[in-house]
Amino acid sequence: MNSFESSKSVLIIGTQTPHYRTFYESSAQLQFNVQHVFTMEEARQKIETTRFDAIVLDAELAHDAASEYITAFHSSRYLPEILVIQDSPKAEEASTCVQAGAWGVVRYSSSAKKIQRILRQIFQYQTERQRRFPRQELNHPNIIGSSPALKRCFHKMAVAAQGDLNVLITGETGTGKELIASTIHDNSPRRHKPFVVVDCTALPENLVENMLFGHEKGAYTGADDNREGLLREVHGGTLFLDEIGELPLEIQTKFLRILQQKTFRPIGSKTERQSDFRLVAATNQNLEHLVQKKQFREDLLFRLKSMTIVAPPLRDRVDDIEPLTVFHVQKLCAHYNLPSKHFSSDFFDFLSTYDWPGNVRELNQAMERAVLNSNHNPMIYPRDLPDDIRAKIIHASTGTSDSIFPPRYNTESVFGFLSAESLPPLCDVRTEGVRQIECSYFRELLRRHHTDIQKAIQTSGLSRSRFYTLLKKHRLSTSNEANFR
Repeated sequence: MNSFESSKSVLIIGTQTPHYRTFYESSAQLQFNVQHVFTMEEARQKIETTRFDAIVLDAELAHDAASEYITAFHSSRYLPEILVIQDSPKAEEASTCVQAGAWGVVRYSSSAKKIQRILRQIFQYQTERQRRFPRQELNHPNIIGSSPALKRCFHKMAVAAQGDLNVLITGETGTGKELIASTIHDNSPRRHKPFVVVDCTALPENLVENMLFGHEKGAYTGADDNREGLLREVHGGTLFLDEIGELPLEIQTKFLRILQQKTFRPIGSKTERQSDFRLVAATNQNLEHLVQKKQFREDLLFRLKSMTIVAPPLRDRVDDIEPLTVFHVQKLCAHYNLPSKHFSSDFFDFLSTYDWPGNVRELNQAMERAVLNSNHNPMIYPRDLPDDIRAKIIHASTGTSDSIFPPRYNTESVFGFLSAESLPPLCDVRTEGVRQIECSYFRELLRRHHTDIQKAIQTSGLSRSRFYTLLKKHRLSTSNEANFR
């Protein structure tokens, strides 16, 4: 074992099933500093205090939350790579793991040599990445939060800021795609040059070409003088095309040539103009689907996808709700010349039970209503929130959880399947068993600690975000007596 390998640390997180024990025994042959844990809580504590270059995660231990653990671990302080092990990996599950940030997925039966070869590839990749892209601190004063999903986004933004590749930012409405784009620009070598925003939904179709390319005097009736287009204005800087899926097909064709040649021709001009710009685009649409419908050029999509960043929705950033709220309320109080506000003890628990379909934008609008409703009262209560949001939260908290099993089994207990005429697959039984146990556990947890949610979170051993994710999954609330009936 050379000094390079001995300096690398690997954490193996796994169950103690027969399948895993075989893997556990073979892992003893790995030529690295290997540690083992057998619960997610042990893993979380280790990862918070110890640097690991790679993590091997047993998907069976993670159950249906593997992608969430992968995202959280991959976004932790030292940015380890995650290798998932499974009994018989399915294509869909493997794809989900990789999309969440995993390096790859292998079988329990994989030999120690194969695992060692994969880990060596990971360490070589990490060394090369560090050499080419030394980790830099991302300056993001306007993006509030530190949730695992946001940390992963920060990492990609930092990498994007160091290069000059085109960037495509995807995500739901209200997730802050323009803020991500401006942050990339502000941290890039182009930060002293213009950052030009073009909202493609607001471009009049008959004026798009004129606004982007400009025109020469006399190019058409009413063109009394020369006009510089946005492409000339952004020379040296960053062009942000918001909702690029709305860009007309004719302009897409011309824009593709501009990306290739970095030149354009104003309307009425006989000469080409140069524009050296970096393109960042955003969309809340599925551009692949638009390509299939012939509404978006596939070759342009390939150009845009040099690097893709997904803006995480607020429901995946539950830990960020409190700091986002405090930050925005402080700004609102200053804007409206109101005294500083405090929040009732149940305020953030109340906010965390809502899925915020409008994301950060909806949260900010709700806080503005709450600030105005509270007026000069120094305390903000859930009662100050907009009525429609309060109604949705209360409606969700009083709902009942429907079984995920097909109705043909017609049973209230997972054990009822054993007497069913047709047995479901074992994975379905396991999933339903976990669901029922989780639901029962949380009902009892809330019954015991419903006046002290922080104590309930500590008892569960979960992060705050995971705690509220599971509450929402089982349609339970921290403030609803119906939980215990």
